[in-house]
Amino acid sequence: MAAQTDASAETAMRRAEKHFKTRAAPHPNPRFRKRVPARPSLVALPACCLPVLDLSGPSRRPTPSSPRRDGGGVDASMDGGGGLGREGEEEEVDEVEAAGWWEPGEGGVVLVSQLGKRSTYRPEDEAMPVVVLKDGRHGFVVAHGCVLVPRYLPPAAQLALLRTSLADYTRAPSNLDTHYDVPPSPSLFALALDAPHTPVRPRHADLGPAELARLRAGERSGQKGRRTIDVDPDSVGRPVAERTEAEGASTQPATAPAPSTRVGEKRADDLLRELRWTNLGLFYNWTHKAYDLSLPTPPFPPELAILCKEAVRAVPWEQVLSDSTGAQWVDDYEPETGIVNFYQLGDTLMAHVDRSELDPSRPLVSISLGHAAILLLGTSSRADPPRPLVLRSGDVLIMSGPGRTAYHGVPRILEGTLPAHFAPDDADDKAMRGAKSFIASARININARQVFPPGHARAA
Repeated sequence: MAAQTDASAETAMRRAEKHFKTRAAPHPNPRFRKRVPARPSLVALPACCLPVLDLSGPSRRPTPSSPRRDGGGVDASMDGGGGLGREGEEEEVDEVEAAGWWEPGEGGVVLVSQLGKRSTYRPEDEAMPVVVLKDGRHGFVVAHGCVLVPRYLPPAAQLALLRTSLADYTRAPSNLDTHYDVPPSPSLFALALDAPHTPVRPRHADLGPAELARLRAGERSGQKGRRTIDVDPDSVGRPVAERTEAEGASTQPATAPAPSTRVGEKRADDLLRELRWTNLGLFYNWTHKAYDLSLPTPPFPPELAILCKEAVRAVPWEQVLSDSTGAQWVDDYEPETGIVNFYQLGDTLMAHVDRSELDPSRPLVSISLGHAAILLLGTSSRADPPRPLVLRSGDVLIMSGPGRTAYHGVPRILEGTLPAHFAPDDADDKAMRGAKSFIASARININARQVFPPGHARAA
């Protein structure tokens, strides 16, 4: 049988995505045609998918015998007695297992009505290379150039970043700007918290009759008022000196997508639940899939920059990459842009490759908050079986080198997996109560990138 190509609608990546998106299954009684609620099994997987790796769960972290990149074993004295955590940490509850996600299932699905029993399933240990970070933590090389550091952020740091993500990172630019006239100040979160009933008008409400007619005609004809310009795939992996700024960034003003005439006025608190992404630092234009340098560039949040740089500096890159590429990142990695993704429980992110930076090998630092999720991490081809990873709150995944050209996506947020430290507390102030209320049905992912390599002179 001929190998599948990326042009196939049913590549291995696509079939894996379909598996994890499962939300219903045939009724167990064949006499009933109605489908019943179901979840995808993390155990019974389609052949197109590698086994699930859950490296940050307290009962699922590899044992101290796991191989390390330097050839030694993991020092059990640093394990803290409950997995690869810091010494003295208390054993935490495994939210993923407690929510029934590790049930074996039949036919690749687990009926929601059968989730009451506790699974005793344990996946077979795999030879997952382990590296010891410079601060004593452990990371796992889950793919070439990709390092997962479980529980990099302790609970207190997760709560602080949750608060900042909503209080400070819910300002424009965001996915809402095209269709709604969102006030620039305060942040949308602050507006929803302090004045939840405040009406937010759609942009089309201020258009004249002629412009409205033009937009509606375009909507009826299927025109979306946008075009997609992707980065030249042939430029990925070429030396930076041979790449041009036009291959990853544009100095020309981007054409804004047209506002929809089908949206209506909404309350601030309702609109907050429709927030899906915001931009930090250099503006990434999703229509053109390039960085828009024609706009003023706000500074990248300094506290977040420090967090990302510390994570990159802590990794022993000589044990992760086969060459010396990563040695310079310890000194010159500087995040310039970031995307904050706000997932509701039913949201997904299709497999894609991030390749708009001039040096696409430089680290992308990804931080998870809230509910756990499945990340499908593949290769540079959708046809290759992807590796499903369980990402939990506090985990940090750093993608670099060849790993930056790997297709990756989030086909499932794992319902019921919110860690206990996000539960309401009597000591919470108003902002923290609002933040915890939001994350109770959500997941936040922050990823930071360096667009321009050191010494690069931007076009005038």
